[in-house]
Amino acid sequence: MKYSERLLATAAKNAGSWYRLAQALEVQTQNMSAVKNGRRPIPLAWVYDLAVMAGVEPGEALARVQHEQKLAKATSPKGGRSHNLNLPLWSEEIRFSL
Repeated sequence: MKYSERLLATAAKNAGSWYRLAQALEVQTQNMSAVKNGRRPIPLAWVYDLAVMAGVEPGEALARVQHEQKLAKATSPKGGRSHNLNLPLWSEEIRFSL
């Protein structure tokens, strides 16, 4: 299970239901359903609120979701450039320079 899927599931569990989660995020239930079922990627604008609801560090959650989306785009046949497949896995050490 991908990190964004676990984040969504945990936030929905803590909110009580998928409907209540959609209400808390102030989004339409159709949009929540599309993200939940994998038809759309999770919007980065939702990640902070989902992380707070799930009890996860928001900065780490945002970094993991962004990395996951970048990796998915780079390896997708439609998405990114095929020559850019050397992204590190999250389990490898990633250093951020500020």
